[in-house]
Amino acid sequence: MCDSQNKATGPISFTLGALLGVGAGFFLSTKKGRKYVKEAWKKVEPFVDDVKEDLDEVGVKGRDAVEGVLANVKDFAGEIEDRVSASIKKPIKKTFFKGL
Repeated sequence: MCDSQNKATGPISFTLGALLGVGAGFFLSTKKGRKYVKEAWKKVEPFVDDVKEDLDEVGVKGRDAVEGVLANVKDFAGEIEDRVSASIKKPIKKTFFKGL
């Protein structure tokens, strides 16, 4: 059976979850933990604003790129439509109901 290879995943998952729970409890409920979180946030906060600005720039560039591609596709579709309509000189006859 395949379960014999993964016998240790249950205890490892439980231990990892317990450690994460203890860490979250320490940082959220004790004065010392909240102090550490505030100090870390003060160090990280300037970088968060930079990342937000960079994401906004990427969004604008992506939107412009998509609009350019859509314009090219519409132009190409118009060219194909013009070529097809120019190649069909005779009107299409409806032959399905011809006998009615």
